[in-house]
Amino acid sequence: MAIENRWATVIDGVRVHYLDNDPSAGAPGVPLLYVHGAIGTAEDFAPHIERHAPRRCLALSMRGMGKSDTPATGYGFADKVADIEAVFAAASLESAALLGFSAGVPCVIEFALRHPGSVRGLLLADYGPRYLPLGDHWLAATSGIPEERARTAARVAMSRQSADVDLSPRLAEVHCPILVIRAGGHGGMLSEEAAERYEQLVPGCFLVELPRTGHVLWEPDINLFIYCVEDFLKDVDGGVDL
Repeated sequence: MAIENRWATVIDGVRVHYLDNDPSAGAPGVPLLYVHGAIGTAEDFAPHIERHAPRRCLALSMRGMGKSDTPATGYGFADKVADIEAVFAAASLESAALLGFSAGVPCVIEFALRHPGSVRGLLLADYGPRYLPLGDHWLAATSGIPEERARTAARVAMSRQSADVDLSPRLAEVHCPILVIRAGGHGGMLSEEAAERYEQLVPGCFLVELPRTGHVLWEPDINLFIYCVEDFLKDVDGGVDL
């Protein structure tokens, strides 16, 4: 199953790049859309897409990242969610599961709140339900990232236009199955207490801790991460209310 390059056009005219392993549709199971964190590209998840086959799997590069356009403005939280909406529409997805990694977590939660009938499941990878302002410290910390991965203009705009968006009070409005995955080793960004907070806010959500992993949950063992994701998705495929 080949992975193809595709583009979606956001309502503001920005072209967003995404990878899709089955643009003709017809693959078994619920499709899965990967959403990266503050910095990331669709290509980060190409090895994941390969391992999820024959399930349809997609991943996007948000504006300013990878092969996507880099507009002069439009890097707030709502713009990121709009990028996801554009890919969802361009890929003709009637419904799908969404996996948000790091700062992509609040983005997929917001998408689910806006489009409850389109989201079959949420996978929240090592981050809380709050989108935090980035600011100058983050801008300095990411200064060494290659331009082809994240344009400097985009990082500057993100640091200026990001704002605090806390979705914790609205988590109870999400009614699809939810899997929360946290790092069991050093460097994780979702503490044990924060993970338990998810369980308090969304009774019935499923929590998994991956041993010996840092914030990048698929390192050093991508197969363990894929197994965890697919185990959850198989229940979603069967309509199980976790």
